Amino acid sequence: MYRSADDFHSDTPMIRIGWLPLLVGILLCLFVLVLWKTLDYQEKGQMINNLKIESEYLASRIESDFRNRIFSINRVAGTWEIYRGMTENQFYGIARSCMEDIPAFLTLQWLDRDGYIRWVFPSQGNEKILNQNFNSESKRKNAMEKAKYKRIPAITVPV
Repeated sequence: MYRSADDFHSDTPMIRIGWLPLLVGILLCLFVLVLWKTLDYQEKGQMINNLKIESEYLASRIESDFRNRIFSINRVAGTWEIYRGMTENQFYGIARSCMEDIPAFLTLQWLDRDGYIRWVFPSQGNEKILNQNFNSESKRKNAMEKAKYKRIPAITVPV
């Protein structure tokens, strides 16, 4: 038996496939969007992790640099303790040695008990700070008081 074309016609509507490419396109776009956001999130996480690693590395380098500087400054303080004082020539000799060891120092200064800058190395270009009161600024005064109390040298920002 053969069927006619009318036999295939029914009351149920046929599904059209015209919307299928649109649906697949939308799903692919959503998939790409999810992948993009995931990648962006992972990239930001990696950047934060890299920043953390780099900052820890730099912090250890800075800490090492300060340890070296403090060691050098302790030589000056050690000389003071050994000789129960220091002459101006001794200070300049040790300061010159410190500056050669660690060229990052801008100046080295010797303060008297009252906080006045008595000796400075290098002296050339720093004449204007001689006899200035180091206690005139609160941060420097606090650093000096801490150094006196703990009996250790102090490092401060440039005068």
